[in-house]
Amino acid sequence: MLFDKVHVSSASTSCPGDISSDDSSDEDVAEVQRTPDNDDVKLAALKKSKLGKRKHKDSPTATEEKDEKNPFFRMYKNTCLKIETTAKTIVVSSIKEAMQMVKDCGVQ
Repeated sequence: MLFDKVHVSSASTSCPGDISSDDSSDEDVAEVQRTPDNDDVKLAALKKSKLGKRKHKDSPTATEEKDEKNPFFRMYKNTCLKIETTAKTIVVSSIKEAMQMVKDCGVQ
């Protein structure tokens, strides 16, 4: 595609007459000197930012307390307890009782 004398493709972007990176010489590159003072300033800034972070509770009871405050979790927990108590009260009838119910329904 062409946009105002600039050829754009999905592989690269270049201007007509532009010097490609393969033909460039090392004379055009300027080396930047690193100072150790600059590194120390950056490290000090990073250390200060870590001190300002919030501390979280490490105990597993903290997550349980948080879950108990969640209304969806409370509703889920209550529903599970109701299902559990109902399941305990359900009694499976014996085969003799089941056959008697079948006969009562009219099956011969």
